[in-house]
Amino acid sequence: MRISALDCLIRGFLNGGARNKNAEPEGALAPGNAAPLEFVDLFNGAAPATFPVRRYSSSQMNFTLPLIYPITDKQIARRSTHFSIVRELVRGGARFVQIRDKSTPVRDLLYDLMRCTEFASAKGVTLIVNDRCDLVLSAGVMGVHLGQHDLPPEAAREILGADHIVGLSTHSLSQVRDSNGRPVHYIGFGPVYGTSTKENALPAVGLRRLANACRVSSRPVVAIGGIGPGQIREVLCAGAASAAVISALMSAKDLARRMEFLLRKATGK
Repeated sequence: MRISALDCLIRGFLNGGARNKNAEPEGALAPGNAAPLEFVDLFNGAAPATFPVRRYSSSQMNFTLPLIYPITDKQIARRSTHFSIVRELVRGGARFVQIRDKSTPVRDLLYDLMRCTEFASAKGVTLIVNDRCDLVLSAGVMGVHLGQHDLPPEAAREILGADHIVGLSTHSLSQVRDSNGRPVHYIGFGPVYGTSTKENALPAVGLRRLANACRVSSRPVVAIGGIGPGQIREVLCAGAASAAVISALMSAKDLARRMEFLLRKATGK
């Protein structure tokens, strides 16, 4: 029976008690100087194990986000590939794109991502993928964005190593506080406004909680959820480093022109 790298990692979590807690874990978990090890229950008691992780300072996770953070959606954009979307977004000035896809067969998605990666690399554009560390490595993507119920950031860092970007979604101030010191370069916070992009979306957090999250977080904050041209300046003025846009961008007939328009809104020009 073939055992995947992910199987090995999960078995490592579940058998974590057997690991020497005074020993250094194999492989660096993040760039910069070594941080002290802690043994953290990543599963909140759901598994009988703790896992050795490092706590990181904001300087070790230094990262600059663009003012507009586009997220792809083939269904809303009525496009057959993410490559066709990325190409137009880059033509409109995008320098950072998250590819999100929960329905395309993995073989087709991998091929699409490989085309995106080759194009983005030639253009100097940063691509990250939602959820899937396996696709990050397989397609040569630069990072992953994780949700609260996805692989823990510490596990993603073990898989991806020090050189990949890791982002994390948060929806409450307690989750924001918990993200401080974890191996993530930035956090998403929201939904700031009501959104129809996600099924069973959480209640809107609003601008006041966004502002509080930006004050509490030691990482750059991406505001997400229901953000269109009229809300971009609001979330940036509240302290967000970036505004994630999905529907208001993907629904445009001309993606490049809409991307240019959103960037102008972000800069106030």
